[in-house]
Amino acid sequence: MIFTCTMTPSVDYTTYLTDFTAGTINRSNEVYYYPGGKGINVSRVLKRLGIANTAYGFIGGFTGDFIQGYLQKEGIQTDFIKIPDTTRINVKVKADTETELNGPGPELSEKNLEALKEKVDCLQKGDWFVLAGRLPETADSYFYEKIAAICRKNSVPLVLDTSGPMLKRLINEKPFLIKPNLEELGELFDVSITDKQQAIGYAKKLLDTGVSHVVVSMGGEMERYSFVGKVCFSHRPRKEKL
Repeated sequence: MIFTCTMTPSVDYTTYLTDFTAGTINRSNEVYYYPGGKGINVSRVLKRLGIANTAYGFIGGFTGDFIQGYLQKEGIQTDFIKIPDTTRINVKVKADTETELNGPGPELSEKNLEALKEKVDCLQKGDWFVLAGRLPETADSYFYEKIAAICRKNSVPLVLDTSGPMLKRLINEKPFLIKPNLEELGELFDVSITDKQQAIGYAKKLLDTGVSHVVVSMGGEMERYSFVGKVCFSHRPRKEKL
């Protein structure tokens, strides 16, 4: 079984307009409400590919209920941890330019984090764990390392999609797969990456550290997929709807 974990889920309110002007009333042409978060997106795509999976994460309030109900209607198993905070709402304005207003992540207590560790510790060989998103500032800054250690102990491949100093530290845990974008890849080596050949070189350096697979996302700057050994480059269309 594949288990995904979204540390800071959201309800994504996406609105499409012909144009957007700040400081006045704007009329939307279309609006959509989706459960959001990197791990949740992985669960939804896996389900569309016919692959059973279970979504972990932290939810609360009416927005948390919306996320759980939406995923269950899609046939996705959920095992969320309930928290007092209302799950955030992210507003995405799609017009001639794109604007996003992202809500703050939840405050996670030690009890909340311990509950997730217990779930991960129940995974066994043959399972996969996808850990996605940034860790909320209120959480133990070494929590991801603790999760990685549990996965290693239980022979569970860890797929990691996070960024910043935490990603740099987690490279030492030798995850099965990581997915940095160009900027994040550069941050891992304290360099600025400007072209595909540079990206290939630094992605291969990640493989040399013990990471099994690297996916580098490059936005709309290149073809949809390009494989180099165990390195994959990808882009996602800007107006893709899940």
